[in-house]
Amino acid sequence: MAGPRTEIRSRRNALTHTMKQLGTRWQETIGKDFVDRLMSVGRSGNGFNVSESPFGVTANGQLDLRGLCLPERAELRMVNFMPADFGAASWKGIWLERCTFSESNFEKGSFQKVSEHRNTFTGCNFLKGSFREAAIGYKGSRYTNCTFDGADFRRAVFIRPEFDSCSFYHCKFDGCDLNGSSFERCRFVGTLREVWFRGGFAHPNDLSRYGQPRTNRMVEVSFESAALRNVTFSNHCDLSSVRLPSDGHYSLIAEWPRKLLNLQDQSAEWPDNQKKSASAFAATNLVHARTQDWFILNRDDLESEFGNELASLIWQTISPSETS
Repeated sequence: MAGPRTEIRSRRNALTHTMKQLGTRWQETIGKDFVDRLMSVGRSGNGFNVSESPFGVTANGQLDLRGLCLPERAELRMVNFMPADFGAASWKGIWLERCTFSESNFEKGSFQKVSEHRNTFTGCNFLKGSFREAAIGYKGSRYTNCTFDGADFRRAVFIRPEFDSCSFYHCKFDGCDLNGSSFERCRFVGTLREVWFRGGFAHPNDLSRYGQPRTNRMVEVSFESAALRNVTFSNHCDLSSVRLPSDGHYSLIAEWPRKLLNLQDQSAEWPDNQKKSASAFAATNLVHARTQDWFILNRDDLESEFGNELASLIWQTISPSETS
């Protein structure tokens, strides 16, 4: 896992210049020459190592690339960046392919609308960064030992990124379909609302378009400090080793399709209003449960939708002895 969160947050004071000043220096001759060369050499895909900055290094020894602003629709291929501070940098709208980043800081950086293909990020920190409307993980990008703190992924498109030993603190995933994303030994902190985890692609034609994603086995993924609100799991997403939120409101359910069918059978004897609601709940969830053996059920979601009495009946029927 990445270092303590307090260490990551200490970077908030690292930007000693204003964002405007950091951006302006790249319009001056020394900065502009660097950007022009990077755009020229980086587009070819012949390999290029960025080992120097026109502004030297920061106090912690990283290349000082703070405020770097790349032209929208720029293309970088097979560029290897030495450890760098990209604080307040803008990658908005660029094509980024097979590039490598290690031990780098992307505090308050913008990856909006970036098209991200088979890149490698190792030991990187994304504090208050924006990935809105980005296309993440074409051809299986790798994120290892990275920390995302307050990152905004809303309206992002996920293809098949691979996240290993990453931490997500209070990130905004609202409404995200994580598609072919895979997670191993990752940690989520904060509320995940209407997020969809899948074991692989939902549609067979995605295989021919994007290639085979790594199976999402969710190995030792921790939701212990998270709240899961209307979160969905499907397409053979293995939840057998996940760690549930610690507040006791969740149940990890095995044989999810069978439990839903059992609910339909048992609720047939309930009063009409309860029977109708329970049957609708089972039928709705069975649509995706046919490809999903495991599920995490949140009692708060049930109570919000059905009220305490019916929620309690559904809870006891589906998970009579498997509560956390």
